Amino acid sequence: MQASIKSGGRNPTNDAVLVASAPRSFGVSLANFLGSDYLTPPAGLQLTGVVLNVTNILPCSSDSCSFYTILKSDLNGSDGNPYNLPMRNVNVDVDWPPPATANCPYLDSRVRVEFHKAGIGVYTKNTWLVTPELQASLIPGYQPGPSFGAPGANCPNLVWPGNSAAPAAVAALRPSGTNNTFNYGQYSVPLYFKLEQQ
Repeated sequence: MQASIKSGGRNPTNDAVLVASAPRSFGVSLANFLGSDYLTPPAGLQLTGVVLNVTNILPCSSDSCSFYTILKSDLNGSDGNPYNLPMRNVNVDVDWPPPATANCPYLDSRVRVEFHKAGIGVYTKNTWLVTPELQASLIPGYQPGPSFGAPGANCPNLVWPGNSAAPAAVAALRPSGTNNTFNYGQYSVPLYFKLEQQ
């Protein structure tokens, strides 16, 4: 896969954008279903990747650091429809506020990025390591955003921060073009990828 960091031009976002072009693609497993307060996905739905977007991947000015961001995605469903499977935690979401459906019934996981400068340790190139963090509600000192602190009409079964039942690597499946009014459930989607600057 090819990745680029949108750091130039008129509106730099510093996003790392990974694009799968034919004949390459990537699949996303929906085997680890966590639950839904909305709809269940179409039976047998399979997802293949088109775009992954790691938001604001360049806040680091030191030789190595770690920070938290969000993950966006554009995916093709086996039913012919487009989907998103974001990890948009309320503590780090740059598009505040994120849609309530992106954090229901669990709070989405934060995405952890480690940066290592070329020539430091074992790294011969500028390198970013990206993976979901353990579920945000288990992080000491975690404070949810004002819209997501308690169950409500939009998400009646929200798992409260600090609840030991909260899983890891949480993402919400949302069909594209629905104004973010519902999701097709949340899934545990462990992922790991490494970006190297060429």
